[in-house]
Amino acid sequence: MNHSLRCLRMAMLGALVFSSFAQADPKSALVGVYGNKPLAFVGSRGPEGLFIEVLEECAAEQGWSLEYRVDTWDSLYRQVQAGLIDLLPVVAFSEERASSLAFSKETLVSNWGEVYTAKSLSIQSIDDLRDRNIAFLQGDTHGSYFRTLLEKLGIGHSELIVADYGAMADALETGEADAGVFNHIYATVSLADRSVRVTPIVFNPIQIRFAAKKGDPSGLLPAIDARIREMKRGDSAEYRAALGRWLGMYADTGGPPWLLYVSLASVAAILAGIALNMWLGNLVKRKTRELEESNRALLESEANHAAILRSAMDGFMLLDMDGRIVEVNEAFCAMGGYSEAELTGTAISALELAEAEDGAVERIGRLLERGEDRFESKFKKKTGEPFDVEVSVQYRPGVEKRLVAFVRDITDRKRADDIRAFMARTSSQLDDTTFFEDVARYLGVSMGMAYVCIDSLEGDGLYASTLAVWREGRFERNVTYELENTPCGRAVGKTLYWLPEGARRLFPEAKLLQRLEAESYVGATLWSHDGKPIGLIAMIGAKPAKDRDFVESTLALVGMRVSAEMERLDAERALKEREAYQHAIIECSPLPMFSMDLDGRIIAWNPAAERVFGWSAEEVRGVLLPIIPPEKIDEFFELRELLRAGHVISGIEITRMRKGGERIEVSLWSAPIFDGNGKHIGLLSYMEDITERKLAEERLRRNLEEKKVLLREVHHRVKNNLSVISSLLDLQSAKITTPEEAIGAFKNSRDRVMAMALVHKELYESGDFARIEMGAYVGSLIRQISTVFGGAGNVRYEPRADGVILNLQVAIPCGLILNELITNAYKYAYPDGRAGAIRISVLDDGAGYCRLTVADDGPGLPAGYEGGNTLGLTLVRLLVDQIDGTLEVTDSSGGSGGPGTRVSIRLPVATS
Repeated sequence: MNHSLRCLRMAMLGALVFSSFAQADPKSALVGVYGNKPLAFVGSRGPEGLFIEVLEECAAEQGWSLEYRVDTWDSLYRQVQAGLIDLLPVVAFSEERASSLAFSKETLVSNWGEVYTAKSLSIQSIDDLRDRNIAFLQGDTHGSYFRTLLEKLGIGHSELIVADYGAMADALETGEADAGVFNHIYATVSLADRSVRVTPIVFNPIQIRFAAKKGDPSGLLPAIDARIREMKRGDSAEYRAALGRWLGMYADTGGPPWLLYVSLASVAAILAGIALNMWLGNLVKRKTRELEESNRALLESEANHAAILRSAMDGFMLLDMDGRIVEVNEAFCAMGGYSEAELTGTAISALELAEAEDGAVERIGRLLERGEDRFESKFKKKTGEPFDVEVSVQYRPGVEKRLVAFVRDITDRKRADDIRAFMARTSSQLDDTTFFEDVARYLGVSMGMAYVCIDSLEGDGLYASTLAVWREGRFERNVTYELENTPCGRAVGKTLYWLPEGARRLFPEAKLLQRLEAESYVGATLWSHDGKPIGLIAMIGAKPAKDRDFVESTLALVGMRVSAEMERLDAERALKEREAYQHAIIECSPLPMFSMDLDGRIIAWNPAAERVFGWSAEEVRGVLLPIIPPEKIDEFFELRELLRAGHVISGIEITRMRKGGERIEVSLWSAPIFDGNGKHIGLLSYMEDITERKLAEERLRRNLEEKKVLLREVHHRVKNNLSVISSLLDLQSAKITTPEEAIGAFKNSRDRVMAMALVHKELYESGDFARIEMGAYVGSLIRQISTVFGGAGNVRYEPRADGVILNLQVAIPCGLILNELITNAYKYAYPDGRAGAIRISVLDDGAGYCRLTVADDGPGLPAGYEGGNTLGLTLVRLLVDQIDGTLEVTDSSGGSGGPGTRVSIRLPVATS
């Protein structure tokens, strides 16, 4: 009937919520299910159990769409932490788990751990498990609790890890395991037909709740809490019914109606003659038996509670109203190192440290007002050593008023909190110089070590350089030391190198251990992000080391932070070195180098750029690149866009400008600059001044051209010169009538050939095969003519040439003309060794012309001279016409009839 009502209620709820959710997409939730019958499991109809029933009723009310994922407990626990599933039912609540999961606030059911064994074994106490093979569920809170309890009590054992409770029961039946750690609810419901037996060992009472990823991103838990509160409201009939369906609790204990009538009929058949005292005796016996059974049940209950308190990992104390200990369990005795006899009758205040007593009055007030209290405090061990505790205490009224207190040692948690706080402080500090010293000091103080050093590995791990050395409250200077034959050398490459005692005896050659009279040594390798050893944390103690788990976890956490800092500093150091190298390269480069932002504004400008372009770095920093000539600005913008697009420019030849406006030719290399994330942040350029190279190329080009001209001219000149010589000889031969005239003609021809040869000689000696400087040529020609005319020593020459340069085609005719005019002056102006002066000038006449003048102070032109038709003048006229010149012959006075002769020729400096 209850099932029918439940179905009806769910149908009505579905109908009610359908209209409100019909137009909205239902929330989809992925739910994990593992084998934990009867709370949540996969049955013949799919996922079932108490938690599944509550969840599905809540989903119907809220309009959720549920999807189930079946897996092992350990896998699902990791999935809900990572957010791969939205909800995991049946999770034991603990403060540790609450740090990484979100839990429902309402507890659906409580549970505890129990130990079961094979039926062939008799296990009556926890000590009977010594050296036994015990089965644990992977990731189970009861298993974790019980494992820690065994370790603290020093009970050695072996372990079998199973995926679910069914596999654990199989292991007990087959003898693969001697004992198994179950939760009470599963064992009660599922192990009745298995060949296993329960032991008196019970422990770890817990609350079972729903769990989601930290923060409950799907927002499922508030609705589930509301549903559970509704079930428990009033007389909790709905809640009790659900527990009855799945756990067998609160079931109707009345028998069938016909049993009463049978009983009455039996009583009526009893003989009326039975004596009243017999009936009364039977009644007394029955009541006595019931009382004995009640007492036995009470004793069993008390025994169970006592077993729970004895085996609990948390401490338990029963206090009188004066605060004195009436009863205490083994766990609390173990926390402080006391015996039960030493604690019984002791005032709790005697165990509390003085600084923890300040809030005692307020705590007592809260306890009496609310009936319970929870607080943190500091207790002291028998040795005087402090330890942190969390205390949960309740006031129990009655004939003998008592205070019930549960005490949990939270020293490890406090240490972890302290480590996290320290790491947070060091992560926020800005001064790198003290970081390693802060870490060394912290480890030395918190671990109680006399010596702590943080090292960086050098030389392929053969040496170590200390980054911080803390020794007995002070810091020592850093050193580099060899690792061979030292405990640090042994520690390299190991996550933890643990020598709790006898350290100096194991390493007699380690002088530091001997000086410190070291008893313990702990070393932990520092790893890089890619798994390579880069350093070491080493700690040396004067006393034996304890609590390996805490030390290992602390060094693991601190080591990650120290490794990250070492890698950061190495990266910064490498970056600074790289920047220094780059700066040196740029500063020392003989080529102009500079960097710009993306707009072309100067950021860096090296000395070579200052030297080549004339601007200092201070003048150009932040200025748009100033070396761009105005006529080249469009070219600059085009090149800048290419660089912005990621292109590289290599060796293009362009024109740039010096500070004074002078244009120079440069070869440009330029590339974009990217930051570590690949973002384009600037431009880098360097240039080579190729002005000299361009001039050299121009000289080479001209030389090649001259060579071409020379080769062409060699052929042409030889032909032309031979033609000239032939023509001169023809002219001479026409006038020869006597042998003397023939000899004179040959001499004149020789002089003319020598004049032509002198032009070529001057060309070749100057290195310029296309042009000749007339000043040097006139001097050479005068010397040559003077040599021919031995008596020329009485004739004075007055040459003048203002740097006039003639090309080859003009220079040869001009040389022949000068030869004729000077020779004629020798012959006719100064016969018989007469003294005089010949003035020779080659001057610039403007407009691409020059004026050649030869004048003497001889007797002058003969009477009746009307232009003259001598061979020499005829040759001069022909040569002047050949080079498009003009000829003028007058007396030296310029036509006024004075003595001497003056010949003036205007001729171009070059011919086409």
